[in-house]
Amino acid sequence: MSRNTELHSFEIESTGKALYEYGVLLIKNLLLLNGGALVALPAIATVLSEEVKQNVAGSAALFVTGLSLAMICGYFTHLNWLFQHSAYLELKNRRARKIGLICLGPELQNAAEVETDMAEKLPFERAIKWTFWVPHVTGIASLISLVLGCWLLLGVTK
Repeated sequence: MSRNTELHSFEIESTGKALYEYGVLLIKNLLLLNGGALVALPAIATVLSEEVKQNVAGSAALFVTGLSLAMICGYFTHLNWLFQHSAYLELKNRRARKIGLICLGPELQNAAEVETDMAEKLPFERAIKWTFWVPHVTGIASLISLVLGCWLLLGVTK
């Protein structure tokens, strides 16, 4: 393997790890924000009058919804990373066979088989697309749920 190929592989791998860590951090923050708001709600409810306490249930429901959406976001992000990893390994194997064909020549490796491999779609291509969008949508919905819950709670306390 050439030095340039090793450097490129290292850059892809380190970028992937950084993106993964960023995603994990974002999901942890979603869970902490919604869960923390839900845990703090009883303390806030003790300060409120009896008339206002009935409206706190709506805010609690929004925090629970946000927490559930954050967990769904985490699960689908995990699925996306599994699918991405499998597709990356398959692409790496296909490129290795293509390089083998170039280096060894068609006498030692079946050229038609290698070309067919390169033309095929990657595994999990469709699953990668929807597991990419579901976490984004659920993460944004989780934040919206948190904001609405806080807004409802602030509206109740006035």
